[in-house]
Amino acid sequence: MPLKEPKGGQPHESESPPLEAVVKAYAKKAKKRIIANARPNTPGRSRQSLPTFSEEEKPTKWKNPNMTTGLHNVTTSAIPHPSIASREQWLTERKKLLEDEKELIKHYDRVNAQRRRLPIVKVENDYTFDGPNGKTRLQDLFEGRRQLIVYHFMFDPSWDKGCSGCTGFVDALGDLSLLSRRDTTFVLVSRAPLAKLDAYKAEKRWSITWVSSFGSDFNYDFHVTLDPKVAPAEYNYRNKAEMAAAKGHSVLMEGEEHGLSVSFRSTTMFSTRTRFTRVALNR
Repeated sequence: MPLKEPKGGQPHESESPPLEAVVKAYAKKAKKRIIANARPNTPGRSRQSLPTFSEEEKPTKWKNPNMTTGLHNVTTSAIPHPSIASREQWLTERKKLLEDEKELIKHYDRVNAQRRRLPIVKVENDYTFDGPNGKTRLQDLFEGRRQLIVYHFMFDPSWDKGCSGCTGFVDALGDLSLLSRRDTTFVLVSRAPLAKLDAYKAEKRWSITWVSSFGSDFNYDFHVTLDPKVAPAEYNYRNKAEMAAAKGHSVLMEGEEHGLSVSFRSTTMFSTRTRFTRVALNR
């Protein structure tokens, strides 16, 4: 939504650009720098450091100290923040938001129920991995439990370190003991050789199970290693043409990608669902 000058506000001085133009220029420059750094030839390619700006590039000379988004006033002082109100005004707004939150939770529950009712697909291949106890089959990764969650950790065989974004994900996992009490096992799978995974795991002081799919079709079949020479590229349920046409997509459809797969085991193994990136980013 375009930024507006609040009523009674002082106009910008003639030598200063309009506030909206400054904001747009700043955002455009940030986007260009993020895209430029998005896929360098390093393991954490799309998750590198944020762009930096010189003091001259920063929009610090806004003449109007207050601006409005059309919904709430936001102060552009040292730390932007919503407008200040009385306790009564805050409570009125909070109750309005509470109703929206309730509707969101109900809808989220409906979506979760739909997800649980999705049909399942039989796993035909007998995949083999390199693990701490030698060669390990996919069914062994369940460790006798009913469900298996696989986080597809981006680690190309040529890299010496894992993806920084995937690393942050694992760092934030915390205690997973509740999963085992729910008859579920969680493991990491990457395409890098086991020696590299073990070295990185030791460096990060992780205790989670991490196996290598190096030399198998596992990553390609689950669409987290994209190589058109091996198989037609598909990611986030889209082929290359559909991904190119999608709004805001950031997937090059080649190389390593991340994902989360859930499998179910009875007398036969089934793949129940795989989740990749945030769906809203690829509408």
